[in-house]
Amino acid sequence: MTHPDNGSNREMEPRVQEPLDLIEAGIFTLNAETKAILEDDDTPETVVQLLNSVRTLRKAFTDIEASVEATAVQRLAYGETQVGDLLVEVRSSRKRSEWRHDDLAWRVCQDLAFDSDGTQIDGVAEVVDKVRNRLLLCARPEWRMTPLKDLGINPDQFCLAGESRKTVQITPAVAE
Repeated sequence: MTHPDNGSNREMEPRVQEPLDLIEAGIFTLNAETKAILEDDDTPETVVQLLNSVRTLRKAFTDIEASVEATAVQRLAYGETQVGDLLVEVRSSRKRSEWRHDDLAWRVCQDLAFDSDGTQIDGVAEVVDKVRNRLLLCARPEWRMTPLKDLGINPDQFCLAGESRKTVQITPAVAE
């Protein structure tokens, strides 16, 4: 039996498929009953108990997902692989915090104020600095690592970088 939503053309082992089928059936039932409960029962206690139960279940799913993903990272090569009809990519990332936005924004804009031989272009540095300050005042930067690296900037020099973490991205493979 093939799970209808998993995108894989491989048969799943019964010891995997059967619990997934039960969970899927339970989720559909819970969804239907939740709608009925929310329409019929207006007591805060019922709604709060239901919300708490759903959050507890979500936490259990999150724990299962984290365990399966950690095992997948161990068993898959870094980069892209195709498994059945799925494109699987193991990626590496870091949690970054405490960004030094002013310094990084200036570093990103710095080359705009200088010509190719490193000489400051008259008046441009002041304009670049005003634009940078205005953007930092009005925006909440979310730095993109690849473009920063393409500019020759090491993002980790402008923040606290945590340990490297590998994740697994799964998308349907595109037929060629």
